[in-house]
Amino acid sequence: MDALKFAFEVLIVGALALPWVAILVRMFSPYAAPGEPEKPLDILQFLLAGLGDDARSAVAAAMIVAIGYLLGSAVTRISRNFFNDELLGRVPTEDQIRDDLYWDEYCMGQLLGDLELPELRPQKLSSIAEGLCSPATPSSPDAPAIPALPRRRLFRFRKTIERSDRPEDFSARVQELFLLQESNLLLNGEDKVERLKEYYDQITVLRGGAFNGIILCAVCLFGFCGNYRVRWSNSPVLKALTFVPAAALALYGFISLLTHWTGKGLSAYRDPPLAETVLLLLGAVGVFVILKARHATYYGPLCILAAALSLVSFGGWWWTEVMYDLHVIHSVPDLPQRGRDVTPQSATTPPR
Repeated sequence: MDALKFAFEVLIVGALALPWVAILVRMFSPYAAPGEPEKPLDILQFLLAGLGDDARSAVAAAMIVAIGYLLGSAVTRISRNFFNDELLGRVPTEDQIRDDLYWDEYCMGQLLGDLELPELRPQKLSSIAEGLCSPATPSSPDAPAIPALPRRRLFRFRKTIERSDRPEDFSARVQELFLLQESNLLLNGEDKVERLKEYYDQITVLRGGAFNGIILCAVCLFGFCGNYRVRWSNSPVLKALTFVPAAALALYGFISLLTHWTGKGLSAYRDPPLAETVLLLLGAVGVFVILKARHATYYGPLCILAAALSLVSFGGWWWTEVMYDLHVIHSVPDLPQRGRDVTPQSATTPPR
């Protein structure tokens, strides 16, 4: 039970993935035998058919928990990459939210003067504070100083003013500063970061729920298109149009996957192409759903419901992500300087 409490939010995300898994199973489940009434084959009962009655319930519970944890773990990791990928365009991502928030809090709010931040690079950039809101100082002491950035929102600045350093450099400094602050806060102990853990668990559940809702909405949309493919069977043009959503999604995922591998110098562990792969697989599954899925009248209403729940979950994740970053910012007033003597020997040596 303690293990289930530890992975409670993962199991919730896995349970939220069961609707679209059940829809896919219902679409392609074989019938028990030819000529029998249309009743889908019970997969769980089929897998447990070789067990006795006493052990069947225990094994079934263990399988349900294992499948839920497996789905939850996969969806949790994939959803984090999916909602932090550049292919979403103007949709807010985790890094974009954090960049704009740090710009507002530090660069416009003038909070950097209250922080003592560690050194980033010797002789070139004395601290993160000096390089976060202004471009890096040139290495030559005789080089002219680069003026600080105008005080305006980061997303407007990217669109209207030419920066001497790239937005990617600002984002990299923000991510490094955030990781330092978050790690320093977590070292205070579990009892001191209870609110932070609540925000993190909410982010995990809301982000996973939004991702599951998107998949459910897409699967139901493809099933809805499959219904119209049969209805428009006499018109080849209209019949071909039903494949447009799935084909467009698969094509966009394929092009994004090629762009990811050919246009970036990052290693695979830094930025795996999970979001691109999800779009490609979802589009391929959509084509198969439109061709082979069984017809049902609930595809359209369920698609609308899934889209609404996805928007609500995405909005909740967006605001919780903001609250999480604000909590980290305002709970860590300073970080230890690299120049300070923080070795274990200095901490244990008694004063003379």
